[in-house]
Amino acid sequence: MGDSLGDVLRQARNAKRLSQSEVGKAVGYSGSWLSRVENDKIQPDEDTLLALCGVLGLTAADVGLEGDAVHRRKVLTLGLGVGIAAALPSTAAAAADPKELVERSLFHLPDARQASREALFSALVEARTVFQAAQYSKLGRTLPSLISGSLASQAHDIAARAYVLLAQLAIKNYQGMAWVAAERARAQAELTGNPVVMGEAAHSMGVSLRRSGDYQAAIDHLQEAAGRLGQHPDELAMRGTLMLTASYSAAQAGWRGQAMELIGDAEETGSAGRRPHSVSTSPASSGKPKHAASASPSTTPSARTTRR
Repeated sequence: MGDSLGDVLRQARNAKRLSQSEVGKAVGYSGSWLSRVENDKIQPDEDTLLALCGVLGLTAADVGLEGDAVHRRKVLTLGLGVGIAAALPSTAAAAADPKELVERSLFHLPDARQASREALFSALVEARTVFQAAQYSKLGRTLPSLISGSLASQAHDIAARAYVLLAQLAIKNYQGMAWVAAERARAQAELTGNPVVMGEAAHSMGVSLRRSGDYQAAIDHLQEAAGRLGQHPDELAMRGTLMLTASYSAAQAGWRGQAMELIGDAEETGSAGRRPHSVSTSPASSGKPKHAASASPSTTPSARTTRR
């Protein structure tokens, strides 16, 4: 692998054929954040670096973490694992059937007591990793308890992201329940006031609508969510993701003109994200979503009627 930390992480990510957005989300950050890490512009803290190792299949030595500090961190990680196991009850039978897992996570959650954010976050990273590997038996031991524990702990951001993961599972294996999971993700995301988390939930709903064949509803939902995002780099990255998904929805519907317009919007968002910002106060600092001053520019009501 390359000499720098960024080279190591980039090559490991490419070897697993994961996007920057996928890896960033797996450790609680955006794709643009990971891009800066891979270009050696920023250095992740030790906790995040170890989480990246878990996602990318790297060892601590691969990323330059060695010696007593890593040993202590491994002990702490083991302790967190014990903590989450104690705080979140395991299910008697971990379902390998994705449909059963979706139903259990939506309608038959185990009882749980409060858990620490560190333990919940560790469980969320694990759930994302085993989902990407399609290890549904392991996911069955993690996801229902994660949702239950995050709800009991009022960790709304983690609950929202767990429901987003559940929606992704349902989209692939149980389409009829995907919108239910996406709606629960939305409800939890709204409680956070975090624009990026709300964007992630809106994305899962948009994909659910598209996969059900309701292309215009998917586009409208994604554009509305994009319009609520501000100019912070993480929000711009999320807006670009939403607009690209809307463009793909239009393309699948056969609406080439609208698809091209939406791609243009996404590219414009990407350009804005690369420009220096003069705004001194980040919208993420307040935790509240910023609403766009104007409506989404893509379609008029009459144009929407012709494209249905």
